[in-house]
Amino acid sequence: MMPLTYPSDQQEAELREQAERLRAAYATFAKPTPEPYEPSKWKELKGYVEFALERPPKAYDLREHVSIPPVKFQGGCNSCTSFAAAAAIEIATIITYGTQAPDVAAQHMHTCVVHRGNNNPKEICSFGIEPRRLLMLLEEIGYAVSLSDATPFPSMSCPAVGIYATLQGFSDVPLAAARTRLTQEPIVTDMYVWDDFFDYTTNRAPSYSPNMALGVPRLHSVCVVGYTPDAWTIKNSLGTNWGDGTGFGRIKMGTCGLLTDNPPGELAPRPAYTVQV
Repeated sequence: MMPLTYPSDQQEAELREQAERLRAAYATFAKPTPEPYEPSKWKELKGYVEFALERPPKAYDLREHVSIPPVKFQGGCNSCTSFAAAAAIEIATIITYGTQAPDVAAQHMHTCVVHRGNNNPKEICSFGIEPRRLLMLLEEIGYAVSLSDATPFPSMSCPAVGIYATLQGFSDVPLAAARTRLTQEPIVTDMYVWDDFFDYTTNRAPSYSPNMALGVPRLHSVCVVGYTPDAWTIKNSLGTNWGDGTGFGRIKMGTCGLLTDNPPGELAPRPAYTVQV
């Protein structure tokens, strides 16, 4: 299990300033229409069988097995799903082909794929997308690489950008089998976060567990890259000051609706996916 790291005092101060802007931005983002999600009893049963047969280790972290590219920063744009998908595509490419990861252009994905044809920067930044809908678009349209992730990517530049590749497919993850899958590939999903998420670091606690009295829950997409006995390890898109001082962090299992059919309160469960490149 990878040891915890901790951000410096300077990183903490920079993150607190950034968090204020992010909280304000997320408060204005339009809520995506929740996609219908009813856990499949067959898939869950299959997941339990898969878990029992594979017997995954007590802890696993893809960072110990492949060279995962550094965390990026989504800025004040509701583009977290594009960043989560881009991270998963990069990691899956390394695992599948044994090559260096392409630098998947997340902001281009958000502007030119999610919001293709929209030339209003405010609308582009305000509206996010569900992971499944984005993955379907990446099968149809594809993604670009090696472009600036400044916020937002200018829509006028979309026609001039060449598509690097299309997604070959994606698969639902039975939540009972999430740990088994994470020993083989990353997972794209979303989770509920509260106001204390945006300035969370390991200096506060080893893993994030939300104070649900702070603000209202917001959906935030992440790329899950591992687990410990009591937490999921995520690659986030809030820059390298967040979490452990590199932009990765742990989310306590059973919180935030992350990879569980029993999210807090009356919130809907969130589906999860792996990608094929």
